[in-house]
Amino acid sequence: MVCGKEVSPRLVFVRRGQGCRFCAGNAPLPPDEAAEVMRAVGLEPLEPYRNSSSPWRCRCVRCGKEVAPKYSSIRRGGGCRSCAGTAPISEADAEAQMRAAGLEPLDAYPGLDDAWRCRCTKCHSEVSPSLFSVRYKGGGCRYCLPNHYFSPADAEAQMRSSGFEPLEPYPGANNPWRCRCEKCGNEVTPRLGNIRQGSGGCRYCAPYGFDPQSPGLVYLLHHPTYGAHKVGIAEQASVRVQKFAGHGWEIVRTLPFAVASDAYAVEQAVLAPYRAASLCPFLTRAEMPLGGHTETIDAEAVSLLDLWAEVVAAAEAIAREPQSPSAQ
Repeated sequence: MVCGKEVSPRLVFVRRGQGCRFCAGNAPLPPDEAAEVMRAVGLEPLEPYRNSSSPWRCRCVRCGKEVAPKYSSIRRGGGCRSCAGTAPISEADAEAQMRAAGLEPLDAYPGLDDAWRCRCTKCHSEVSPSLFSVRYKGGGCRYCLPNHYFSPADAEAQMRSSGFEPLEPYPGANNPWRCRCEKCGNEVTPRLGNIRQGSGGCRYCAPYGFDPQSPGLVYLLHHPTYGAHKVGIAEQASVRVQKFAGHGWEIVRTLPFAVASDAYAVEQAVLAPYRAASLCPFLTRAEMPLGGHTETIDAEAVSLLDLWAEVVAAAEAIAREPQSPSAQ
């Protein structure tokens, strides 16, 4: 529908973001068509076109330098590296850019994407950012950038100021942190990153969402069109699961719990390894109008039978855990 050519993609690859091989630059092209594509982005070919994956010597009409991009990279939005600022630079220029960001290099320049040992001229800490992160992502000393890193002492101070007493060492801003809520005394696992954004806290004290002490359930859904599974939780009295059924989801199994907090613990235990392996979330927020995209898993990564076995195993592990004094 874009280039008008006839192609034969597989549905499984389309779901992964692939599509027309001509538009992606992966199909053989007549040399004159390929040359026109290069000229359209300001590159004049200096040699005949060979294939999409070989470097193609060209001259940039903007800066006049000779470059050798691959045709496939041009079709993905690439261009002249000199104009984009990604061409190789001298060690002197690299050091000057790090010093401009407040970092004194301690080793020789290792390359654009490699960790570079430096000393911060502000706090004198030793850090290892890459030149790429400094140039393009606003990186620098992780101790002086509070949005990127927190020292354990600072992290604990922020949690205490938000009403949580840490019960274990700081695990990182985006990881669950076992704490005691000073308001209700319950043990909870908020993330420091969420606390700083104002979206996290004690699920027992929160005036919204499901009641952790009410009867709950863990559900397993499957969407045949999206090729996705979903593990989620709800109160037993809610109609959330039925709403998903109206959007193409098949209800596979549900497992009831006396309290919804146990259902939440099971859900998080099951999803944790898939999140660590970047297999979850599989769907986007736009594909989930009812919410819950963060609990979706690629159906090709695990079968429904195995996934439900993981739910049952997590539930059995939760049942064996001794209750905390606040839950008794």
